[in-house]
Amino acid sequence: MVRHQRILGAALAAAALLTSGLLTTSDASAQTVTARIAVIYKEGQPTAVMWNRFRDLIRERTGGQIELQIFPGGQLGGEREVAEGMRLGSIQGADSTLAALSSWVPEGQVFDLPFIFRDLAHVEAVTNGPIGERYKPLYRAQGKLCKTP
Repeated sequence: MVRHQRILGAALAAAALLTSGLLTTSDASAQTVTARIAVIYKEGQPTAVMWNRFRDLIRERTGGQIELQIFPGGQLGGEREVAEGMRLGSIQGADSTLAALSSWVPEGQVFDLPFIFRDLAHVEAVTNGPIGERYKPLYRAQGKLCKTP
């Protein structure tokens, strides 16, 4: 279950990054945009590998106009500090569980229930469906998290 919670946290962080406006540019002469990504795990561990791959895909698909700086091994702090950094806007993405955000959005604790998701497809269906739409405003109200385009 912890794996699904981490995937959900990473998915929500990636969604926030993708919808924040940081990863959209229509001007070919635009300057490079840099986003800071906090990774709690050491380099080489699955989550760090995932963020590195995400960075490479973003670089490739934006022609280098968007650069993700990956900070592995908790360089930017633990989950609580990283969540605060995302809230304040100094960190644009992270591999955090929703538990770190529970003090701001207590309703989000429901996603930490054991065995609530069957698999990754179920996580995606929930977060991209009506339930996700119901929760997004709660996180948006906290600042930078899940900002609308």
